[in-house]
Amino acid sequence: MTTKIKKVRSTLTIVFLLLIVLALGFTGILNINSFQQNYTESLVSSYAVVGRETVRKIEYAEKYGKPLDNFLGIEELLGEVKTELPEVDNVYIVLRDGSYVYDIHGTVREEQRPIYELTIAPKFNAYSSDSYQMVLEDQKYHLMLPIKDKEGNPIGNMDIVFDKEVIDLATKDYVRSLINSLVILAGISVLLLVFLNNFVSITTKEGKIDRKRILAMILVLLGATQIIYGFINYSVLRRAYIDIATENTTMVSRIIQNDIESVVNKGVPYRKLYNLDDYMNNIIHVVPEIGEINIVSHDNEVLFRTSDTTVENNQIIQSSFSYQLPLIEDTENVRAFLNAELSESYLKSRMQEVILDILTILITSIFFMVEITFFMLMIFKKQLGDEDTAAEDEENQDDREVDTGIVRPLTFILFIALFMPSAFIPVMMKEIYRPILGLSETVILGLPLSSNFLFGAVATILAGRVIDRKGWKMAFLIGAVFFSVGTFLSGITNDPSIFIFARGIAGAGYGFTLMAVRGFILANPLKKTEGFSALNSGLYSGINCGVVIGAMLADRIGFSKVFYISVIVMMLAVAFALIFVPNVAAVKKSSEGDQKSQGLSIKSFLANRQVFSYFLLILIPTAICSMFLDYFFPIYAQGAGVSVSNIGRAFLLHGLCIVYLGPMLSQYTGKYFGHKRSMLIAYALVIGGTMTFALNGSLTTAFIAVVLLGIADSFGLVAQTNYFLGLKASIDFGQGQALGYYSNVKKIGQMLGPMIFGSVLVFGNKTGVGLIAAACFGALILFFFISSYKDPVEGKEEYKVKES
Repeated sequence: MTTKIKKVRSTLTIVFLLLIVLALGFTGILNINSFQQNYTESLVSSYAVVGRETVRKIEYAEKYGKPLDNFLGIEELLGEVKTELPEVDNVYIVLRDGSYVYDIHGTVREEQRPIYELTIAPKFNAYSSDSYQMVLEDQKYHLMLPIKDKEGNPIGNMDIVFDKEVIDLATKDYVRSLINSLVILAGISVLLLVFLNNFVSITTKEGKIDRKRILAMILVLLGATQIIYGFINYSVLRRAYIDIATENTTMVSRIIQNDIESVVNKGVPYRKLYNLDDYMNNIIHVVPEIGEINIVSHDNEVLFRTSDTTVENNQIIQSSFSYQLPLIEDTENVRAFLNAELSESYLKSRMQEVILDILTILITSIFFMVEITFFMLMIFKKQLGDEDTAAEDEENQDDREVDTGIVRPLTFILFIALFMPSAFIPVMMKEIYRPILGLSETVILGLPLSSNFLFGAVATILAGRVIDRKGWKMAFLIGAVFFSVGTFLSGITNDPSIFIFARGIAGAGYGFTLMAVRGFILANPLKKTEGFSALNSGLYSGINCGVVIGAMLADRIGFSKVFYISVIVMMLAVAFALIFVPNVAAVKKSSEGDQKSQGLSIKSFLANRQVFSYFLLILIPTAICSMFLDYFFPIYAQGAGVSVSNIGRAFLLHGLCIVYLGPMLSQYTGKYFGHKRSMLIAYALVIGGTMTFALNGSLTTAFIAVVLLGIADSFGLVAQTNYFLGLKASIDFGQGQALGYYSNVKKIGQMLGPMIFGSVLVFGNKTGVGLIAAACFGALILFFFISSYKDPVEGKEEYKVKES
């Protein structure tokens, strides 16, 4: 036993090391990537200020008859940009047809690969602003500044090209600091675990694994390490963002200084400078790190200022982050100073992003820790190999029973893969939108989700036949192939029709894999309850982790790469299934069970008043309302300027309500209200959430609606299932078959949801959501009267299986 305990301790140390590296590494990678991305945007915005000055000169010359394709002396103007920005490789002039005609040396003679189309077609590796676009191609950044004629029509672009290495060199010290901290903290954490491993018992007096103690050790160590590393990240990145803002403010201030002095040198006094306020406001719009710019005289009188400058009695109130440059004396003997102040709101917003990332990763790492720990405990149980376990396993083998708890880690990995793209599917569809069959834009944006649910519903029917004939594992592999093909196709296409079809193929994969896991559980009837409990635990943990990780990655590496990573995670799920989960044949129905299920025909079951009213007035409307989160919220939030990461956090809020409030609320409402009243209370919460948004229509009420939907689902999903299975018609028809129809009707509601939302949103967001809430309220009242006419008979057996 001592040797086996040592083996368990060694395994625990190795797994913890992997877990700590995974958690800290993911935190570090996200923060480093986000920092480099923000630095790039900041640098590009300052480059844009320099480039715009040259573009303005070119546009001025073009206005007076100097054509862009025959511009004598343009290399001197482009050379000015190179002089101001020595780190750039070259500066080009690109015509509308994409051809490069000039650079800093004059006429471009060699053929250049046109990239001008990148400023027109939507790309997911491009950063856009109102006045420029930046594209990364072949390790080179291209800053595209539009050139317009006197009517304001685009006639070409200025392309400022610089190497990605410029970003890497500028950020390497901060990156190195974060990596060093990660390595040191990981090492200290592992040493602490080794110490605890040697001096703290991980088994009970009976020689069994002490789950609570192991979980507590890992939770405390991982949580403390994450918090410390988060604090280090915050400190390093705060200093980095201040340095970036200072650097950009200094660069832009010198450009403004040169521009103003060039005019003053021509004899124009400061008090007669024209439109200087607008000029400075435009710069603030392009360079967000600068909060205020003002020109003050030597006696501190404000001559010019941006609209946000803080003044009191015409005197400037200095902030703690300011940069000042002297200006030359004008013809009226007025000496002036240029004051540029760093934007504290910019710094605050960047640091809020860092804090949110740290907290989000801490929460997701806890999910990872719990699921990996449960899997470890299953391995430890086998490693200890005590006699009771061996005898139990032998007995189970005779009864064709296996440990259905293994579906928990399988489902966790599976649903990470399935839900990684969930937070941005409507957002991506909006990016590649193109009219289809005369449908409204809002309807088209929902078609990928509708396609996903439609194909998923069909797949669940086909999967049942495959499971009966070939076993659950074949159905799982078929689903993995469908999902991988559909997801990969989603990542490579920019065509909306193909994207809709691809999401349908991925939905078929979802249906096959989920039914396959259920088939494995049902093939072990003596452990069915344990299996479905494990399924639900892994399912919701996987959804929460998948949505958040996918959303955070999408903000940093683009939508397409998240699809590819999702395919890789699906391959991990397949590998896990092949290695750890046995293939068991489906249990044949007994003749007695068949006769019992034939007590009520399909037609009679569906025509039953209680069943029909439940499907039409409860199940379908609540499924439609669930699309507030899946379809409406991402589009609305993105339009309000919310990042994909924060959209993912809204999904996480919804999931946390289900995971942590669900057990408590389900038990409480089931005990004091019963299944029917609990279901109606949850339905009322759903209506209340959507109506809250309809009455106000703000981002805050949208988040409130998401939370209310999460609270409703936390106990409402269980109440709905238990109420339905307790109907006399469900019992007579056979609860297993009834549950199958329940799942498909729910998928019909989910399929219709995006299209219904899209149809009513043509009336506006508030009105459209309000119409859906009002219709659901009417359905609730109607169901209340219909169901009160004759209360359903609740079954003797209470089912705790939660539908996904």
